[in-house]
Amino acid sequence: TENSTEAASEAVTSEPAKSTTVFDTSKCYAYTTLNADEKEIYAEIYDILNGMKSDVRLSTLDTEATDRCFNCVMLDHPEIFYVSGYRLTTYTLAGKLTYIALSGKYTMDSAERDRRKALIDSCVNACLAGVPAGTDEYTRVKYVYDYIVGHTDYVADAPDSQNICSVFINGKSVCQGYTMATKYLLDKMGIFCTVVYGSANGVSHAWNLVKADGVYCYVDTTWGDASYRSATDGSTFNKTNYNYLGADSAILNETHTVSSTVELPACDSLASYYFVREG
Repeated sequence: TENSTEAASEAVTSEPAKSTTVFDTSKCYAYTTLNADEKEIYAEIYDILNGMKSDVRLSTLDTEATDRCFNCVMLDHPEIFYVSGYRLTTYTLAGKLTYIALSGKYTMDSAERDRRKALIDSCVNACLAGVPAGTDEYTRVKYVYDYIVGHTDYVADAPDSQNICSVFINGKSVCQGYTMATKYLLDKMGIFCTVVYGSANGVSHAWNLVKADGVYCYVDTTWGDASYRSATDGSTFNKTNYNYLGADSAILNETHTVSSTVELPACDSLASYYFVREG
C-alpha cells in the first residue's frame, strides 16, 4: 500500500462523513476481525473507495488504524480493482492535528471502471453458468480452481496483475490476480473465502483460505497452474497441480509461510483435501 501524508493548516468546522454504502459482511472476513471503532473506519473507507471519492474526512485521527482498515477493505473486496493505494491528508491547527482526510489512488475514471466491470461480469456469468447443479462446496471450489487455472497464464509482467482484470479480461496474471479472482468467484457462490498473504519458498506470495463443507482449508490456484511452474523454474507440466486444493496447515507450511495481518481460523483437517476427496 502506498501512503503519503500532506500537512495543511486549516480550521475544522464540518463533521466526518458517515458511510451510507451497504456491503455484505458475510463475505468480509477481515471486517469481522476488527473492533467496533475499526469497523466504522472500515465502512467509511469502503464508502470512499466504492464512490471513487477524494479528500473525505474520517472519524478517526489514528493513521495506523486507518492503514489497517484500508488493507482489510482491500482484502475483502476484490471488486475494488481500480484502487492501487490511498493518500492521507492531515489537517492541523496551531500545530495540533485536527482531522485526517482520505483519498483513494484511482487507476482509472468511473467510466473506464464501469466498462471493465461489464467485461468482468460477462466473463464471471459465463463461468458461473457452468457450475454443476446440486453439488457440495468442495466440488464448487474445485470447479473454480480448475476454471482459473484453465483460463489464466502466469505472466510476471502482465498488466493489471494485482487485480481481477488480469484474470477475467486479460487471462494473464500473477499470484495476487489469481487470489483475488478466486475470492471473487467464491463470493459469488456464497462460499467463505479470504485472502492470505505471506511467502512461498521465500518469495512473497498470496493465496486463499476457504471453508468447504464446514472445513477450513487452503487453496492456492497460482501453484495449481502449470504455467506458473514453467515461468518460475522452467519446469514443464501438462496437468493441473492439486497439491494445494484444500490443504491443511501441515501441508501448506512445508512451502508457505503465513504473514497476514488478520488472525486466521485453524486449518487442521484434510476432509476437503483433493487427494482425500478424490480417493
